[in-house]
Amino acid sequence: MLLQRRLGERLQTEYRSDTVAAHGMFAFYALTLSHVKKWEVIRAAGAMGVPLSERTLSLAVEVYAREKGLRCGPKTVTTFASFLARDGTVCHLLFVLLRAKKNELLPEFQGLPRTVFSEAEQADILHCVARRARQDDGFRAAIPLLRALVQEDDPRCFFQALTRAVRATDTKGSGGGDSVAGKGVAPTHTSSDELSLQVLVASVQGLLREVDTLERASRRGTPSGGAAMTIRASVKEDARGAELQSLDESDIPAGVRELARMHLLEEAAQSNRAARLRTAWVNPDGTF
Repeated sequence: MLLQRRLGERLQTEYRSDTVAAHGMFAFYALTLSHVKKWEVIRAAGAMGVPLSERTLSLAVEVYAREKGLRCGPKTVTTFASFLARDGTVCHLLFVLLRAKKNELLPEFQGLPRTVFSEAEQADILHCVARRARQDDGFRAAIPLLRALVQEDDPRCFFQALTRAVRATDTKGSGGGDSVAGKGVAPTHTSSDELSLQVLVASVQGLLREVDTLERASRRGTPSGGAAMTIRASVKEDARGAELQSLDESDIPAGVRELARMHLLEEAAQSNRAARLRTAWVNPDGTF
């Protein structure tokens, strides 16, 4: 604790910047495998109004990708998304939000709190996106997708929300053309409109490639063997069930049989707890 305090105070004193101190503490906790505390730095920076630098956000997205977002709860995701909308890249923002929605569909996350943005957080993120869309084609192309990701709470209804967001964006964008058509004048498609459409299509394709690159990098960065671990777990469960059945059919005394049964059930509970600890961002006992 003394080393951590000295590191934070030294960075803030030498560079006169809380941003540098936040970067140093996040890197320190990431290197020391303090999985909970490093994300507490992000939440604390958001609560205190400390801006994060581009390198801090890039490092945080890389760590988030390697962990597949499994160690980030809803509060961390909402704070992280606000930072990325303000100072990050659009592909990083899309990756974090899409990964959070994907995780919420996993069986391990059933019954856990979902990522829900408040009205103030939605307004702040969409305002930052609209402001940056004036100069960045990527943000302009991703507005419908980002609006659906921020406003829809249920991941199973995400595609319906995306359809509504696209229609709303098309309605706003074609308002001028509809008024002209109402006056009996046929709308004309100029070469500049076609060029802007091509730019938007290229931007969307580039964003999807970058998000896919982050997804593949997270798969490479995560230890392999997930399928093998699942198979081994199922084999162990079958073996434990067979052992319980053979225990019931044996001729050993009832007291000894009950003690053996309790021991086997305790082992099963510990193995399930260890599996939950590896995947879920909450306490393995189910408390927050």
